[in-house]
Amino acid sequence: MFQKTVNTFSAPGIPGDFYDNSPRRVQPGVAGGGVVIGKPVFYNDKENDPLSVVGGAAVIVGEGQANFAGIVVNGKGLVRKDGLTAGLDVANGTVVSVCTMGRVWIKVTGAVTVGDTIYINDSNEYTADSSASGKVEIGKAVIVNSAANGMAVVELG
Repeated sequence: MFQKTVNTFSAPGIPGDFYDNSPRRVQPGVAGGGVVIGKPVFYNDKENDPLSVVGGAAVIVGEGQANFAGIVVNGKGLVRKDGLTAGLDVANGTVVSVCTMGRVWIKVTGAVTVGDTIYINDSNEYTADSSASGKVEIGKAVIVNSAANGMAVVELG
């Protein structure tokens, strides 16, 4: 059997990977429920347990930007929720890297352009649509690059 097709392009990026060598800040967190690589996480109880982070739309609605901890990055070294099954869900109790400053690849719904403010909606998806339901603005985040297939680069800082 011989290879019949050759891809001459590379993928634009993987959610949760850094885009370039620009300055970045990463802090540890301990994954609670709903933590997904490349998605934002929120403090579970910032006052009493500043390392505990959770993700998911349920946390976002009503909590707002005050509890935003960062975006989960460096997914290649994390323990997946379903073992070796492909997916981006992180197992509870896993120590994760949470980016608070830097340029990170994300998967967005809808079109985005450079300079757009980015939101997370109540379905736990990134959007630039300021009229999205249940949206929360991701603090100090702006799109700096947009690629095909819904991939974009967000700069936190």
